[in-house]
Amino acid sequence: MPRRLVRHRPGDPGYSKLTSKALTATAIYYCDVTILQKVATLLNKMDDAARWTAYARRISAAFNAKLFDPKTNQYDRGSQCANAMPSRSI
Repeated sequence: MPRRLVRHRPGDPGYSKLTSKALTATAIYYCDVTILQKVATLLNKMDDAARWTAYARRISAAFNAKLFDPKTNQYDRGSQCANAMPSRSI
């Protein structure tokens, strides 16, 4: 039997041990809202685009207020995922 190259931590598969669901869900939700803003712009629905843009700004502000720690300059629990997701989305 071949040796496994990767060893997994014990626990439920699929659930992050180092990044909260709140960070992951909010970052993805923010991305979804920005996609809606872009679609509205492409469809020339500028009132809708403006609403989605304003909503994305509110999500971003709440995300940073709740999940960013200025003392450590880290998001959430300081995991790689927690610090990478906001840099790509929020």
